[in-house]
Amino acid sequence: MSLWIDLETNLLKKTIYKHVQEQINRDREHWRNVLFTIIAIVKTLAKNNLAFHGTNEIIYKERNENFLSIIEIIVEFDPIMQEHIR
Repeated sequence: MSLWIDLETNLLKKTIYKHVQEQINRDREHWRNVLFTIIAIVKTLAKNNLAFHGTNEIIYKERNENFLSIIEIIVEFDPIMQEHIR
């Protein structure tokens, strides 16, 4: 069993796959954070029994109501969401 673990460790240390795996892990963490933020918004709207949309469904336009308005507020302070919305 330890042979496989040693082999995997050596492969990750000596090949380009280590860099690829690191990039995959960074992307996975980025999208996990985006998803958790959106889930938190949905939970808040559901908890307060609020509608998700208004008369406009485009971000940064007038009258886009609750969901997109909360996204706009979060984008001002969260660099992960800023990158996603950009």
